Amino acid sequence: MEAICMRIGKSVAVVCLDGFCQLINGVCTRYPEKLVQFLGCSSSHAVASVATVADVQHDLHQHIKKLQKVVVATLSDAEGPFRSRDAAMVVSLMLTMSQRLQQDSMELQQVLGWCQKLCMEQSVDDHSLVKALVKLLFTLTLQLKSGTSVMRKMSGDIHYHLGDVEEDVEVAEQCNYAVVSPTTASPTVMVSLIGHLDRVLDDIDWMVNQMKSRVCPLDLSAAEGVRAPEVQDTLENAVCVRLAGTVLSLHHLSQSAVVCVVTDPLLKVLTHVYISLCAAVKYFLAVYNQHVGELSGQFEKLVKLTATRLQPQVYSLITYIQSTQGPEPIVTKKGKGKKAPAVRGRVLRETKTVPNLIYHIEQYEKFLIQLSTKSKVNLMENFKRSTSRDFRINTAALEQALNGQQDSDDEQLNDAEKENSAMETQHDGSSQEPETKKTNSKRGIARSDQSMVSSSKKAKV
Repeated sequence: MEAICMRIGKSVAVVCLDGFCQLINGVCTRYPEKLVQFLGCSSSHAVASVATVADVQHDLHQHIKKLQKVVVATLSDAEGPFRSRDAAMVVSLMLTMSQRLQQDSMELQQVLGWCQKLCMEQSVDDHSLVKALVKLLFTLTLQLKSGTSVMRKMSGDIHYHLGDVEEDVEVAEQCNYAVVSPTTASPTVMVSLIGHLDRVLDDIDWMVNQMKSRVCPLDLSAAEGVRAPEVQDTLENAVCVRLAGTVLSLHHLSQSAVVCVVTDPLLKVLTHVYISLCAAVKYFLAVYNQHVGELSGQFEKLVKLTATRLQPQVYSLITYIQSTQGPEPIVTKKGKGKKAPAVRGRVLRETKTVPNLIYHIEQYEKFLIQLSTKSKVNLMENFKRSTSRDFRINTAALEQALNGQQDSDDEQLNDAEKENSAMETQHDGSSQEPETKKTNSKRGIARSDQSMVSSSKKAKV
């Protein structure tokens, strides 16, 4: 492929790569069963029609390996035919082809190992390539069900690069994945991680619904009067382990000094995890109502984990968001404050997401209290009531409002005094004019009287 790219030129090579990716996506969407046959026809070493599933998987894996070489060559050679943005297109193509591999197959594990090693060792500055690599890593992890260690480590890296919500807290250094850097941690990697956590919680909700459907008289043994333990205990442990991994990941994310772009997705995934926790608690309430079992040790550890590692950080995050990302009016030329449309929209979203999150936290505590009564186990032992849900007076905002009101009152008083003084001045000027007219008229009357007296004297003479 490198020789072909050097022969046709960089610009043409990029166009050819784009067209090839579009073709693969079209074949995978409309004719997925003919993908290997199409790849064989497009290759210079075309093979005969494959007969077995193993041959199909092997041939598909060989094409994925070729794409892996293209990505590695692009990252190692900056002057090559492809750029980092083009490598992101290749990684997306690898994701499409990897979804055709069988679960728990050696080929799929090799692709996951290659992607994980690349994300750990290769530092990438291009955000599109980082997003594609992280998406491939998370998708393969979810497809192989390889646990929650990847998202826990990556959330720790994000927390380290973004810093803590408390300015005086120094975060311990964590550099598990080189693709997570101060420039890519937020929002590129963090948004992808939040989306992955949301998908994990969707799987957990499905598993809890399966568990609830089994807690019924049809699934009980008539002789023993208890539930079938094997399948149910396996599902309970799987749900508790996945929820614990999700809680530990959100433990790091909720302590991170997040920016405005990721605030709303983070609050929504926190709400989702509490909805899933409520569903798990309701399942155990149904177990006690049906008298078919009891609490598991894994679930008790999970409840303690949410009380000590998640809930305090969630309320600290809410306080941090309200204090640092509050609405700030934009001062116009006339001096009046006016909120920008983007700020106003963000404030409206937060007024819905934050109360919704607090509501589901309180619902989780409510059902835990009921479960504690049923099971005779104090599940609320490690929970502490936070002040974030209580009515609080923002003293700084109150003082600022009072000072602004006092300034406006002073200005109004000054304006009123100026108007009064102007009116008094005008009244004085108008009152002087009649007085001068009165004096002049009096003088005229006196003169006329004197002339009349003089004329009478003359007449007598």
